[in-house]
Amino acid sequence: MTHFDWEINYLKKYSTHGEFSDIVYEVGYTCVGINTAGILTSKNSYASSHSLSIDGLENPIAYSSLTEDIVMGWINEAKPAIESAVEGNINGADASPITVMPWD
Repeated sequence: MTHFDWEINYLKKYSTHGEFSDIVYEVGYTCVGINTAGILTSKNSYASSHSLSIDGLENPIAYSSLTEDIVMGWINEAKPAIESAVEGNINGADASPITVMPWD
């Protein structure tokens, strides 16, 4: 079974955009998959960014009011495909790193 850890690495924002201030337009993230099935622990990660559409904003959330849950919600649509790719790299690739050594 693969467990996924998601982390927000950075946000990019415009100081002003139209009538609004401090508008986030990009989220950088990393997804780490860890498979602990059997005697081996395998790990694979994927880091990327997600651009946000900011045209036509009506009520954007102020940067100072953002929470991790809100920002993670912005990348929810991409999560299944990324998790599937990470899991495929863990389970199907001989090049996937194994982090538990036979002598541990």
